[in-house]
Order: sequence, then C-alpha cells, then structure tokens
Amino acid sequence: MSSNGNLNNGSEAPATASLDSWGKYSDPQARPSQGLTSEAIRFFTPTYHQDTYDAINPRNFNLAGKSVLITGASKGIGRTTAIRFALAGCSSIAIAARTTTLLTSLTAEILSAANEAGHPPPNVLELTLDVSSPSSVESAAKTLSKEFGGKLDILIANAAASYDLSQPLAESDVDGWLNTLTVSLSGTYLCARYFLPLLLKSTLKTFIGLSSVGALNINATMSGYQVAKMGVTRLVEFIDQGYWRQGVIAVSIHPGGVDTELARTLPEEFHGFLVDTPQLAGDWMVWFCDQCKPENGAEERKGEWLAGRFVFVNWDVEELQQRKEEVLEKNLLKFRMAV
Repeated sequence: MSSNGNLNNGSEAPATASLDSWGKYSDPQARPSQGLTSEAIRFFTPTYHQDTYDAINPRNFNLAGKSVLITGASKGIGRTTAIRFALAGCSSIAIAARTTTLLTSLTAEILSAANEAGHPPPNVLELTLDVSSPSSVESAAKTLSKEFGGKLDILIANAAASYDLSQPLAESDVDGWLNTLTVSLSGTYLCARYFLPLLLKSTLKTFIGLSSVGALNINATMSGYQVAKMGVTRLVEFIDQGYWRQGVIAVSIHPGGVDTELARTLPEEFHGFLVDTPQLAGDWMVWFCDQCKPENGAEERKGEWLAGRFVFVNWDVEELQQRKEEVLEKNLLKFRMAV
C-alpha cells in the first residue's frame, strides 16, 4: 500500500484521485491524499469491463467433479455466482445464507442453468449459515463434509453486512459498526477457520474472499465498511502465507460496483458507480477457479501467481496475464507501506 492510501500496483497514482471517468464525486471531508482510488489502479489493464465477456464465459470451462460453497448466496452477487458455477458444470454446489427462504428458488435456478448448459444436475446443498456465529459455521462445515465426501474444492466468502454510512465515526451507530466487522471480517475468518481443513483435502484448494474497492479508500462516514474490507484483503494474505505450501490458492477481489441491497447502504452519491453486472463477478470467479485446476505435468497451476493478491474483476484477464512477470517481480497487488 502506498503512502497515499492506494494499492501498490507499480505505477505512481496522482496525489488527488478525482476519477473523472468514474464520476465527479469527491469526499469533501477527505484529506487531499485520501480521496477515491486512483485511475492508475482502475486501468491496471487497459480494458476495464463492466459486464461479462467471452474470455470468462462459464460455458467455456468445465468444473465437473468439483465442489463449491458460496456464503451469502440468497441474493445479489452470491446468488448469481451460484448460477454461473452451474453453467460451468460444477458438480456440487453448496448455497449458504442466514435464512434459507430464498434458497429453494435458487436451487431451481441452479438446476435449470446446468440443464441449459448441457450438464448433469449438480448436487445442491442448502445450508443455514450465520457467519457471525462460530457454532453455526462449525455445524455447517460438518454438514457439508458429510454431504460432499469430506472435502471442498472452492470456498467463496461472500457474506457481508453494512450499516448506516451517513455519519462520521463519532456519531456512528456502535452496534451497526461492530456488526459490520463481525459479519464481513470475522465471518470471513470463521469460514476460513472451519472450511480450510476441507479445502486441504481437495484438488483445487481455492479460497476467494470478497473485498471491495472500499478497502483502498478512506471516506469519513464509511470507517466500519472500509476497515472490514481492508481486513478481508489482509486476511487473504495470511491464508496464503500459512497454506500456500499445502497448495491453497487464496485471493481477494473487488467484485465491481454492483447494484445490490448491501451496496445501496452506501451514501447516495456513490450509487452512480453501481453499474457493473453481477455476472461479471460470478464469471470471473468461475474463470479463476478453472485456472486453479492442476494440470498433468505442470509444476504450478495457472492461477497460482495471483495467490495472496487483491484483484479487480473488472480488469481484463488476458491483459492481466500479460503483466504476470511484472506482478511477480515487483510483488504487486498487495498492501504495503511505502517509505
């Protein structure tokens, strides 16, 4: 992380990031060096996608025989992602939410998507899961282990929460602030804590933590949300550090500016940025998991070079791969202090 609050991406960001191409918003409460994310980060690849595209089309990949768990699956990005994995032929799909009311209809959509793409019907497991509760997460892990043969290939930690983001810290709602960290950050930790043992028994061993561009920003009224998302990004680095030798590939992602129920808790001036489709995020995750499949004779998996890093799903994947050597040489896309 550079001294102006931006992710180390190998290029100098402007001291004040106006982001004219994203919109005219600037936080009047922010110090000049702590505005929105710089265009240098947005244009880490020349192409910046806001919808899905052929290179990440889930119908181009084959995840037959693989299993995935998606938390926060009842709505928004999580719901769409479950359907996109079905289009890629994923054989076992666990959909988890605090309340399961909306999961039954999602199961039907998953089965329909698999059929549409010409795949056998996947084993769909509906899980009641409160990621803020250690006992709930532990119980869900035991249930999944039993249903999925003691292993899990892919964990997508999507569940998150937010609160009224209209007040600066000293006027913020204490319960809401703490709940944001409990669900978004502690929830990601608990999922890692109880599901990593199942990942370690699989072949893909892939962990995706949903962070946000908010992890890079400092906005006066958004401390809880932005601290939580930065924490998720850093937690993924810890997962990578602790388990890469055992084959785990962990990444954190900015899933785009998607118009979801949670995103609508952002201050109204941010709503104009909510123009990316959930299919973009879902398809990027399918693409990445396909990149993490072991290949016969290969010393490393294609997606291994992104392990421990923070990636925008908007970046074009082919252009991103062209920067692989630079990213590895300079250890880019990680939080660091510049001195």
